[in-house]
Amino acid sequence: MKFLKTVLLIFLPLFAFSQNTAYKLNTSGGIAYFIEDSTDIRFINDFHAISTGTNGVAVGDIAIYRITESDTVYSIIKSGGNQSLTCKKMVPAGYTLYVQEWHSSEGGDKEVRYRLRSTDKNGVLIPDVYLFKDGIYLKKTSSPLMTALVKVPSLSKIKVSAWGVAALADGTASVRGVLVKNLE
Repeated sequence: MKFLKTVLLIFLPLFAFSQNTAYKLNTSGGIAYFIEDSTDIRFINDFHAISTGTNGVAVGDIAIYRITESDTVYSIIKSGGNQSLTCKKMVPAGYTLYVQEWHSSEGGDKEVRYRLRSTDKNGVLIPDVYLFKDGIYLKKTSSPLMTALVKVPSLSKIKVSAWGVAALADGTASVRGVLVKNLE
């Protein structure tokens, strides 16, 4: 067997901190598909393999979506990978995220604009409106580790967005921070 066997879904339910659930994949012809139809899931923060076949990677895409909303993919492990590469997270209820640094790079010869964004302004949650926290413009280079010192409140979503000026731009980004439990 060459495909991923089991994946771990790390998600935020509607009224709890965070949950981990392992799912055995239903495979057909070596290509694994996964469909999640739980109404208790508020946001998916991570999705990765916890057991694999002989090659250690997915043979075909593994997507998470609701059966009733198959055109909206919440997370995906692309063929040849073993974890989702989504640079978008939600701060769990009762916690604050303190972003310490972020990094981005552009590997080709195309111009890319990167923006660190979250769904809050000055600690006030603004659902589904991603506001800029920081940004950088790159071409065929990597940024240094940029100190951000950004406070992101409970239930806010944070992500790095990238806009390529030309087609086929190739880049990557990461965010590092600390989750701190809010005082009651």
